[in-house]
Amino acid sequence: MPITHDPDFSPSIAQLVAAFNCCADGHAMTDVIEAAANMLSAALHNYGAASGMTRDEVMELAQEACRGVIANVQINWERQRQATDVEVRSN
Repeated sequence: MPITHDPDFSPSIAQLVAAFNCCADGHAMTDVIEAAANMLSAALHNYGAASGMTRDEVMELAQEACRGVIANVQINWERQRQATDVEVRSN
């Protein structure tokens, strides 16, 4: 079954998620969650450092990201594939 995403969702982000899903396939879910959390924290750190943000600013960004994770869990909890979804294609 092809991986799909809502057409309003960035194709680039959908491709990254699809690639991570392929890497995560077969691993324990707790390991996948920990790896994803480590990737998020590394991305926040790298983005903050490259942008000249202070530690407090990066921490605020991390809190915002966590709120987004919680919102996405709620939104996608029972989401079914939609007729308007588009297939995620690799570059």
